[in-house]
Amino acid sequence: MQLGISMGFSILEIMGDSRTVIKKSQTTDFDRSIIGALTRDIHSKKIHF
Repeated sequence: MQLGISMGFSILEIMGDSRTVIKKSQTTDFDRSIIGALTRDIHSKKIHF
């Protein structure tokens, strides 16, 4: 994501097969797990796209 921001991309598609990360990144609920840290990072960076 950081590379896409620095290159000025307006659209970024993250591909993967982890259903849990995808589902949790689509919600705004607070999660204290390790995945929660990843989803908070995704939410903080999505304003750039």
